Amino acid sequence: MAHTKAFSFPYQSLDTTVRLLRVTRGSDGTSIIGHLDTFLLDSPNCPPFKTIAYWGTTHHPTPITLNAHPFPVFTSLYPYLELITSPTYLQSQDPTHPPQYHWIDSICINQRSPTEGSPQVSLMKRIYQQALTVHIYLGPSTLTSKTSLCFIRFLAFKMHEWKKGDKRFQRIRSPRFAHRWKALDELLLHLWWQRVWMLQEFIVATECSLWCGEQSVTWQELISALYALYLRGGSDGTLVSRKAFNSAWNRKRIRRWYTDGPTSTPTTYHLPPTTACPSSMIAYIGDSAASDDRYCIYSLLGMISNSSLSLISQPNYELSVESVFANLVMEFVKQYSSLDVICFSHLFNYSSLPPSKQREGRKLPTWVPGWRAKVEMEVTPVMASQSSSPYIGNFRPLKELPFTASYAASGTSKPHVSFSKDMKALTCKAVMIDVIDGLGGHPPSSTTISQSRSPTNLTLKLPHEEDIFITLARTLLLNRSDRDIKVIYAMPTPDHNHHVILRTPIEYCTPTQWCEQNSQLMVKGSTWVRGLPPPVPPGFKPLKLDKPLSADAKERARKREKDPGPDALKGPTSFLSRFRDTITRMQRRLFVASSGTLGMGPARAQPGDLAVVVLGCSISLVLRKDKRDEYELIGEAYLDGFMSGEVMEDVERGERKVVLLKLV
Repeated sequence: MAHTKAFSFPYQSLDTTVRLLRVTRGSDGTSIIGHLDTFLLDSPNCPPFKTIAYWGTTHHPTPITLNAHPFPVFTSLYPYLELITSPTYLQSQDPTHPPQYHWIDSICINQRSPTEGSPQVSLMKRIYQQALTVHIYLGPSTLTSKTSLCFIRFLAFKMHEWKKGDKRFQRIRSPRFAHRWKALDELLLHLWWQRVWMLQEFIVATECSLWCGEQSVTWQELISALYALYLRGGSDGTLVSRKAFNSAWNRKRIRRWYTDGPTSTPTTYHLPPTTACPSSMIAYIGDSAASDDRYCIYSLLGMISNSSLSLISQPNYELSVESVFANLVMEFVKQYSSLDVICFSHLFNYSSLPPSKQREGRKLPTWVPGWRAKVEMEVTPVMASQSSSPYIGNFRPLKELPFTASYAASGTSKPHVSFSKDMKALTCKAVMIDVIDGLGGHPPSSTTISQSRSPTNLTLKLPHEEDIFITLARTLLLNRSDRDIKVIYAMPTPDHNHHVILRTPIEYCTPTQWCEQNSQLMVKGSTWVRGLPPPVPPGFKPLKLDKPLSADAKERARKREKDPGPDALKGPTSFLSRFRDTITRMQRRLFVASSGTLGMGPARAQPGDLAVVVLGCSISLVLRKDKRDEYELIGEAYLDGFMSGEVMEDVERGERKVVLLKLV
């Protein structure tokens, strides 16, 4: 929701009504005159109206006149008001229709009234659903914008031919198309895509279009163009930047989930945002920008189910950011009897903030996800979102609904928690598993290892070389058994050379580099790298992992699921791609516990941190004890052999005890 300086404009108070704007040109032909009328949305007297989506931070030097009062508008909005009051635009409209009304948040909502903002935010879903259309206005027309919009129409038209595998269109990757790709990249990097409110603006709308000056493309044309870009390997960063592609693609996928997703049934594994927990959506659009951190949550009210509304309740701008974030955790635990929501703290924490904001971020308890952090997210950003639980969910493609990876570190146990009155502490029941003893290197944040010092680990006998590599491979993949890994390549097997796979360089974080930084980590009395052949020759060409496998390659992989062979070394679903996903995208670091157990923990883990299972949480966690015998949540942990309820079986046998821990 945009903020604007309203001077002393005399807004009349609202209850369940909305203000709609009519604009015309002044008698001088240049000034803009606006008038606000108030209507009940449910009333038959409510006229048809359009809504405008835009991005604005600064104000135009010339105010408009609103109900006979000067009123400042954003610099990015002023050209649109000029457009819809221009003679050319007015002549293009149906003369039999009544004067057009528009709903523009920064004008139609009193931005200076905290009491008005709350009920108006609650009405936004109905506003966008009832609107004739949403105009997404990115600014005046330029040569670059004209090029990009024309190219979008071209890509949308060609998509249908490319789906048939027409190789002639490989020519668009040639240098003579470079200026068009550059123009499209600039359009997809427009700040509007990062605006947190933009999701509601176009996702719940019946119809929307993208405007630059007087030129526009429909949303369907944009979606088709993005899919065409994907089919041509555009997600690899060679045609448009990865940031540009992901920003638009992720939001396109959320709209697809909202409009085409399955209905909620007891057997549904992945649910559309209309039925998913807000935490999943917040995480998936973690790179969005908001002028008020509370908007990270409040902006989703129009896109979540009625059952999830209780997690947020009515927007309350008198509550602090910390209270809003902490209340979401508390309500989540109450409604779903699960603590999985705290797993998002693995990425959304003060260390993910710029240095200048980390002090402010530390005000938040470590068990509360700090949604103010801007994190470029993936379909399944944390281990908890790999789960089949409908209250977390993820945003995998719809065709993958029947497949999911699932963890159950605490078995079927329910959370036993209490919250302090000030919401600064969470007391929970947990089971201690082990102490992190040795840590491998984590390029680029930490290039050196912290060697194991545990007598137990150092005196154990290393198992058969083949077994240790299978354990290592399973750990590096976090033992994810989702659809992609099953079909393409589960993990190195005795039929393939594990050593060569781990030595093969790939982009960003190479196993060769990773091996050099982790090879001397002691695991059960020896280095796990024992017996590795020499690394691959210098100059070995790195494999690109983001380019999708062709249909023929996928079919070949399916036919030889038991013997995937060379596909293990390429494609986004290969072992090596999943290796990079674990190390770089999910920020995991190899560790060995004092008992010799291998695991993957947060990149910021330290020797002496504790690996625990908290009752009611499907993922084991890494905690750090402070001088007051209280614990900070560092992040998620994969601990091999303790992800399917094994620790609760130990409790039943009397081998471990349940203890009370205070998280702060």
